[in-house]
Amino acid sequence: MRELEGQKQKPTMDRAMTKEHSFVAGDYSDRDLYASSRTQERALNSAIVQAEISESFEKYLEIFDVFYGDDIEVSSETREEPIRGKSRVRALLGDFLVPLHVMAEVGGLSISIGETAIP
Repeated sequence: MRELEGQKQKPTMDRAMTKEHSFVAGDYSDRDLYASSRTQERALNSAIVQAEISESFEKYLEIFDVFYGDDIEVSSETREEPIRGKSRVRALLGDFLVPLHVMAEVGGLSISIGETAIP
């Protein structure tokens, strides 16, 4: 955690990631819920696109920690029950990212993530 004007700042959904891969506090309290949600979604997408799996899988876990709450729930077609809770979902995400990172860093696998706007 870092300090802004003498106050400790926790990672929250009010944070956006810049091109330098650092988190910047944002104040969305004066905007309506929809605009705030869209701003947060854009910041999340930007952070994901800018991170490099060949450099570090930890950057994606940082993004996850900042943008998702403790009450996250993930489901899939292959599991009957959803996975609940930030720590369980984070572990699942790590299990997915580590092999990708190794293949990209050691094996030279080219992996890219892009963003396409949905009209």
